[in-house]
Amino acid sequence: MKLDKEKASAVFFGKAEIPAGYLIITPIGKIYKRIKARYPVLEESKGWWKRMKVNIGSKTALVFKIPPGPCIKDCLEVFNFKATKKIVFLGFCGALNEKLKIGAIAVPRKEKYKIASTSQMILEEIVLQKFKKQGI
Repeated sequence: MKLDKEKASAVFFGKAEIPAGYLIITPIGKIYKRIKARYPVLEESKGWWKRMKVNIGSKTALVFKIPPGPCIKDCLEVFNFKATKKIVFLGFCGALNEKLKIGAIAVPRKEKYKIASTSQMILEEIVLQKFKKQGI
């Protein structure tokens, strides 16, 4: 069964528009509110989760506030990746690597995407080896 992305978007975000362009995703309400207070909001909608369109400099971006955890998979299913210019995840990196501290910025390297599995793109080899030793 094929997913009707417009219907899913309407349920998730309160608007039957397939997200594309510049996208910002966060599970942290404080980040969502700070973006809302700092940048002009063009429109806002709410389904299961919150969505707003804002002007950041000369760019228009869609900002999504979703619950933490596996909801990110459902959220990503409705995006149009061919029309997506950039996705910024804010507040999802805490569990990626034990070396990351609060406020750290994780920037994936493009060359890694071409040769790595999803877990290798996110986690360093040291963490993967620890998981394998623990049977995870």
